[in-house]
Amino acid sequence: MLAIPVLAALVLLTACGQGSASAPELKLTSDDAFETAVGSVWDNGGSRCIADLTDFEWDGLRIFAEGTPAAMINSYVGGEVIRRNYYESSANLLVFTHGGEPARLLMMSGDFLTRDRPDITYGPAVRLTVDPPGGGLAHLEDSRHCIA
Repeated sequence: MLAIPVLAALVLLTACGQGSASAPELKLTSDDAFETAVGSVWDNGGSRCIADLTDFEWDGLRIFAEGTPAAMINSYVGGEVIRRNYYESSANLLVFTHGGEPARLLMMSGDFLTRDRPDITYGPAVRLTVDPPGGGLAHLEDSRHCIA
């Protein structure tokens, strides 16, 4: 007789779970090829289109730095990816979006892309510029030269 209530509970739990659409699971990741390409710009100076450094589709980029409130990041990506009160990594967190939805959460070592205003979203024409090489200022800017 115990089997019938347990079976009924399992059916109820399964039915409740099927009706809700879940967002794709987002994970904080790193990308060695991206790191190497950005490091080359940092070491040698100059500039590169961010789109040329990625191998996935995206149309928006927002950068979060160490100390950004977790609520701001979690709200932006639409889910809990940062569980503490603040983003505590010294790596920049690059949130790439596609069609308004998060596509990739990429942690990039170093914090030379620290943003004073994490509310700026860059489009696919964003360009990384470093001047002077190896310790200068790194900044992102929209550039008509990066449009494919």
